[in-house]
Amino acid sequence: MHKILVVDDNVENAERIVDILSGTDISYIFYMALNGLLACTIAEKKKPDLIITDWEMPVMDGITLIKHLKANENTMDIPVIMCTGVMTKTEDIKTALDAGAVDYIRKPIEKVELISRVHSMLKLSDSIKKIKEQNTLLLQHEEEIILQNEKLAELNATKDKFFGIIAHDLINPFSGILGYSDILVNSTKKTSKEEIIKSLELINQAAKSAYKLLENLLEWANSQTGRIEFNPIALNLNRLAVEVINFHENLASAKHILIENQIPTNFVVFADIDMLNTVFRNLLSNAIKFTKDQGSIIIKAVHHDKEIEITVSDTGIGMNESIKNKLFKISEKITSLGTNNEKGTGLGLLLCKEFVEKHGGKIEVESEMGKGSNFKFTIPIPHVIQ
Repeated sequence: MHKILVVDDNVENAERIVDILSGTDISYIFYMALNGLLACTIAEKKKPDLIITDWEMPVMDGITLIKHLKANENTMDIPVIMCTGVMTKTEDIKTALDAGAVDYIRKPIEKVELISRVHSMLKLSDSIKKIKEQNTLLLQHEEEIILQNEKLAELNATKDKFFGIIAHDLINPFSGILGYSDILVNSTKKTSKEEIIKSLELINQAAKSAYKLLENLLEWANSQTGRIEFNPIALNLNRLAVEVINFHENLASAKHILIENQIPTNFVVFADIDMLNTVFRNLLSNAIKFTKDQGSIIIKAVHHDKEIEITVSDTGIGMNESIKNKLFKISEKITSLGTNNEKGTGLGLLLCKEFVEKHGGKIEVESEMGKGSNFKFTIPIPHVIQ
């Protein structure tokens, strides 16, 4: 059922329009307004399919009404018929059409003419609505296609990342293990004790590198398939940091790097212990990797209004803007080597980002070339977590 708004300061004129249209086979819902200002309010609320308005009215005339309607996104598409018995010159018709009217009827109103013009304008209104609906559907489909393409690109990037790690990064440490173990097996009698110890250290280092990579790879695979459960609990952040630091003690000692834990002893955070352990482990491992001999690393945490901010700072080589912008994107390949030519895949930082976001937090990096890096991530305080 179509809705029609009739605007006229003469009630009899408005009622005549309603009577004529009510006598047809088509059913209508009518609204009436005595001036343009009231008509604007009704049009905004009721969204009529057609407006028939007089020209000369108190408070707001018909031309001003049309301009207001066309300037409002909610009413700009409503067709308006100007209906007047005074402003009937050619230049008046042009003024009305220029303002935005779609048709013009002279008073006194002729029944056949009114019915015919109203029917035509309602068909126009229906066409406009249909076109808008189709455009909306097209936009929705377009947005869906864009989202699907983005997901597909991300899936392809994930697949490429996995294949790259398996085909290249995972082979390298095993090549070292096999190579040095072959030397030990075949040349033990000819090899000095110092060379044997050195080979064993290199094998141990390669094995740890492979283990860390496999650990990250397994966690990443589980996170992508939804097999990792999120179980936040209240835990002592200082104690967790100590455990992670102890795990990396040999790596730090080999480069004479001092790791300072500035997190207060009784600092409690509400988090998933396994995920947070992974975040700490990867951030500390990266800090050691990119810090030169005799450098230092500081781990600290502070309370804010709604969250806890944890920072892992190092005095390492830092990074430029280009590298910073690639750090947390799976589609980007980062080939930066550590200060002792340590290699990495970037997978650890992707895990950090995913696990921090699981908690409802964010992770970011501040860094300059030659001035070290600050990796900061946030964990919401318990009462903020929904």
